[in-house]
Amino acid sequence: MNLEILKKLPLKEADYILYPDRKYPRLIFPVSNKKVFLKALNMYKSIGILSLIKKTLLQVLPIWLLKMIYPLALVGSKDGSGSGLIIPWVHFPDEKFTILIMDKDYKPERIIKCAFSEKASKMLQNENIMLEYLKNNIKQGNISFPKVISFKKRDNITYLTIDYFFGDYAQKQDFKKIEDFFNKLVKKENFTLKEHPYIRKVLSKFEKYNKNITINSLINMLDKYSNEIYPLSLMHGDLGPRNIIKTPNKKIVIIDWEEGDINGIPLDIKYMIFRKEFDSKKSYKIKDSLDLLCALHYAFIIISKENFSDMKHLSIIKENIIWN
Repeated sequence: MNLEILKKLPLKEADYILYPDRKYPRLIFPVSNKKVFLKALNMYKSIGILSLIKKTLLQVLPIWLLKMIYPLALVGSKDGSGSGLIIPWVHFPDEKFTILIMDKDYKPERIIKCAFSEKASKMLQNENIMLEYLKNNIKQGNISFPKVISFKKRDNITYLTIDYFFGDYAQKQDFKKIEDFFNKLVKKENFTLKEHPYIRKVLSKFEKYNKNITINSLINMLDKYSNEIYPLSLMHGDLGPRNIIKTPNKKIVIIDWEEGDINGIPLDIKYMIFRKEFDSKKSYKIKDSLDLLCALHYAFIIISKENFSDMKHLSIIKENIIWN
């Protein structure tokens, strides 16, 4: 990671540690004192036993030892304000950051997303468009979404500020409500798959990679289903447990709409199931058109993010999408 980038973040100048290492830090914590560190650490939601153990170990270590174990960096500037937990983009940590800002009493206050590259900036611009569309067109009830506080570009950096929702990840029993919410996002217009605006967008993106065997295999498989009918739908594009927060008052909040599409296709719920199985088994059998759409969308996201090293791991073998 380029440490000079961290000095451009809109935070008050302070020491932070890069966890677990400098090259690909997953989290960046303030360590000016133990209180601010613990408050920032508590903003991180752990999933699984191993993650919880690591979090517990970090809680008991003294500040001086944290500074010895993990790389130290100066973050922010004298003109900045506040402190918080910094989450770099996992694949390109120099390009996009999500900052969970704390107020003067160290309570979560808001979220600022910062983009330093063109592709990251487009993601934040798209999330801003999606959240504004949701605000103006979708009635909020038990299912909600973040409110945009501000969106601006300054000195080649894009900033999206949204409100913060405190809570835990949603549980299995909440997913019927979530499924009902996404069913309500389906629009009245219907298209065959070969004419669907979302599929046309995907295939247009794939044109540059027509020599890729996996991409060609997916396109050839699409021919089998090209005349199936699918409606337009507002689409999240990256729905998963980490993007669904349940607040203490039982409200469910869908976050991270960066991959969203106003004229998408209704696959979010299925895509969440697809990712759970594919991420654990490294294989998924494509049995019907919806399975294929999930595989197409997965490849589309990889290419859109220009994460070409991941694309090398994908292959299609006997109607199975494989990670190897």
